[in-house]
Amino acid sequence: MATRQSLFPAPRQSLHPSAHARQSYAPNALRQSLQVPSSDFLSSLEDCVASTEACVARLDATNKAFEPGIKDLPRIKRIFDHNVWFLVLPEPTVTKRRHEYASSLRPQIDSLVERAETLVSSESSQLLHARARLQQLESALRPALPAAPRYANTFLSSEEEKVGCKLENNLEGRKDLTMAQRRKIGMLRNKRERLERERAKLLAARA
Repeated sequence: MATRQSLFPAPRQSLHPSAHARQSYAPNALRQSLQVPSSDFLSSLEDCVASTEACVARLDATNKAFEPGIKDLPRIKRIFDHNVWFLVLPEPTVTKRRHEYASSLRPQIDSLVERAETLVSSESSQLLHARARLQQLESALRPALPAAPRYANTFLSSEEEKVGCKLENNLEGRKDLTMAQRRKIGMLRNKRERLERERAKLLAARA
């Protein structure tokens, strides 16, 4: 009858005798390396943990400080893509440039104002001369007119014009007039028409 030892083969012998010694030594070395550190090491580790927590807190505060500027990045990117630039100048520089431009433009503006005043005075003198001329014409034409016109600022009435035209026709139709008299009548008629036109222009300018 086979014994128990004959049923199970003998363990395989190692070719390296020192391997078993190393295996038996490894647990002892691991056990020695996992020994509880001293209190000095623990206090140093606590300081390291506290420093790490302070760094993390500062990093968190920095991220929160950068967040308002970073969250607007898409809009700023669109602005820079459109090449829109803004030049901000200090107030003293703007004031200085403004005074320089005002000093350079003041002589030109003064000359334009003087020219405008000269033109206004010239127009005023021309208007006064035209009014004086109108008064002279009215005083010259007043004796030839029968009476005051029916309406103010109007020419002769239709009846007065008919009488004047009839008188001119009668004078032209007379055969006893000499050539010089006819010529004089034509000159007077032309002068009258010219004065009437000038009077109408002056009345229109005064209105």
